[in-house]
Amino acid sequence: MKTSHQTLFSFYWKFIKSEKKRFLLFILMPIIWCSAETYAPYLIKICLDKMVIFPEDAQSFLIDSIFVYVFLMICVEGSLRIASYLCIETIPKLKEEIRKVTTEIIESHPYSFFQSHHSARIVSSLKSLVDGFEQLLISFLYGLYPITITFFVSLVLINHVSSLFSCLFLFWYLGMNIITFIFLKPTLQTSHDYALAESKQMGFIGDLFKNTLIVKTFSSHSLDQSLFENFQKETLQKAKNAEWITFKADSWRGGISFLLLSSLFVFLVIGWQRGLITLGDFAFITATCFYVRRSTWMAAVQFLSFVKNLGIAKQSFDLLISSPEDSHHSFKKLSEPLPGTISFDSVDFGYDQDKKIYHDFNLTIAAGEKVGIMGPSGAGKTTLIHLLFRLLTPDVGKIFVGGYDVEDLDGEFLKEQIAYVPQHATLFHRSIFENIHYGNPEATFEEVIEASKACLCHPFVIDLKSEYETIIGEDGLKLSGGQRQRVALARAYLKNSPIIILDEATSALDFLAEDKILDAFLQQNRTILLISHRPSSLKKLDRIFVLQAGKIVRQGTPQEII
Repeated sequence: MKTSHQTLFSFYWKFIKSEKKRFLLFILMPIIWCSAETYAPYLIKICLDKMVIFPEDAQSFLIDSIFVYVFLMICVEGSLRIASYLCIETIPKLKEEIRKVTTEIIESHPYSFFQSHHSARIVSSLKSLVDGFEQLLISFLYGLYPITITFFVSLVLINHVSSLFSCLFLFWYLGMNIITFIFLKPTLQTSHDYALAESKQMGFIGDLFKNTLIVKTFSSHSLDQSLFENFQKETLQKAKNAEWITFKADSWRGGISFLLLSSLFVFLVIGWQRGLITLGDFAFITATCFYVRRSTWMAAVQFLSFVKNLGIAKQSFDLLISSPEDSHHSFKKLSEPLPGTISFDSVDFGYDQDKKIYHDFNLTIAAGEKVGIMGPSGAGKTTLIHLLFRLLTPDVGKIFVGGYDVEDLDGEFLKEQIAYVPQHATLFHRSIFENIHYGNPEATFEEVIEASKACLCHPFVIDLKSEYETIIGEDGLKLSGGQRQRVALARAYLKNSPIIILDEATSALDFLAEDKILDAFLQQNRTILLISHRPSSLKKLDRIFVLQAGKIVRQGTPQEII
């Protein structure tokens, strides 16, 4: 079974594979610039040795060396520019693809997922997962991978000079990286903890902003401030823990580097005094060691940054993407709308297995029938709708729409069959036109206006400065409660689905407006399921069911029930 990191990398790898040719060039470019940069000190070694041995020919081979050096620098700059070009052309595109795919995955999560997590935390995690791809890729391509190439090229060149010094060089390099790997696990854990704490904090802040009306109408600022300070303290402590791990790793690396480089320098001096190495060898090995030391140090910092970003991306991946194995269930997506029949067949359901909301529940609604459901709060009315939409799954029994088990229907196709307006009219931070048009993206402008007029939106919309292009704020904040409900009703009216469900959808309207809008819906040849506490809303329906504790305790015509 794959670990979560392997699964995260597999997720990213799916996007990388779509740009295989460019990523092969990505892999090639560091080989070119690192080899060229590392060979430059070796070129200086050759020059020094020849100047000592053949001083009379110094001008000739110095001129040749200049041409070689210029060629090396062209290789370095050219490969770096090509790598930068590839980054510009590839990474933003892949980030957008990751954002798109991740958003689709999030949208496919069950309703319970959104009930359990703040929307701000979800958005923050989405951003971390997308940005994490770029940060991990850049850390690898410009940090970890180049220094590895530099080390191997340097090792080969030093070994060409002296196998003894190549062994010392290898020992020093391994010492530096062993320290990094010792601190790998704690770095990963502290980074994950920090990401989780920051995600919770952002969720809390997002919750405050989303419920700004409550914040501004209740004198609980001290409570909010206290809770925020608690989140802040936790996030700060987690951040410090992560930084202390980095500090300890840097301190150990610095000590190891000092000891090994000092020892290496002593050996170089002794080797030169005894004639084991030339002046050029001395200069080359010294320059290479200091260059690789700096590069290794930077790579270690990059590596810890890589691990931190990995921890953050992992935490986001675990929240947003990690899910049970894909189902092989074959869903039906039919070419024609279904008849508007609804049937609950011996349904059992409970949020808690020990306490059932429904037990052996049965209900059948014919196509085109106008049905009302009454009952006290907590009777299970909204739960019934969530079961119908497959937002919840019954423990026992079946639910049918148009004669098909909802569990067998494609999710998008099922949504097309039902128009739903909840009591709290949820709207997008978009224009009024866009909010209504969302009900049927294929609808014309004239059809949107017709739906708007049917649901009494048109009179207040044309009084607005930008009319239908008016941006209504998050969740329709700029509109009154009644206006929000009318826009939501117009959206459902426009959808033209065979089934309409109105769940206390007119509770913020006056009786006259409610009566006119319901008449517009009832005149359509569609199945209507109306949930309401208002008897006046139910008087024109065909049948009424009274729910209590998950059971139908009464049913009949409006005249019999009201």
